[in-house]
Amino acid sequence: MSASNDAIPPWEMAEDDPRLVPVPPAALIASAGAIKLSDEQEAAVKLCTSAPVSILAGGPGTGKSTISRAIFEALGGYQGGVIAASPTGKAAKRLATCLGAEAKTIHRALGYDPSTGGFIHHGGNPLSCRAGVLDEVSMVDCSLMASLIDAMPPRELRRAIKRDA
Repeated sequence: MSASNDAIPPWEMAEDDPRLVPVPPAALIASAGAIKLSDEQEAAVKLCTSAPVSILAGGPGTGKSTISRAIFEALGGYQGGVIAASPTGKAAKRLATCLGAEAKTIHRALGYDPSTGGFIHHGGNPLSCRAGVLDEVSMVDCSLMASLIDAMPPRELRRAIKRDA
């Protein structure tokens, strides 16, 4: 986090904090309707779309990709201001296939500037998004994750992080 950012991190905000934007349950169910979810998957989608930060973990074949797509759709996809990102191009391509939408590398989403060695998006110039779906976060180092968190606007932030168990 940048030193100039005095905002309270989303995970320290109260659930009724007006800076957090709740997802209406009716919209959630309607948008996820195209995907057939089990009761457990539906509960995971509801939790991940209402909590400021969520980590979705599980072994192969446990439905992480299905849940990720339902989360992405429930939050409104790109039209709803959701970004999808992964640490590598290969992982971003897999995430795009999973979501049925564009996914970028984290560096591309942040706008890496090789002339400065920094990112275009940061606390002073945040990403224009209200949520992020991140995949393969076990490959993200602390510095890159700090840059990503710093660049995401805390007022409307929802993050769903997917990883293999």
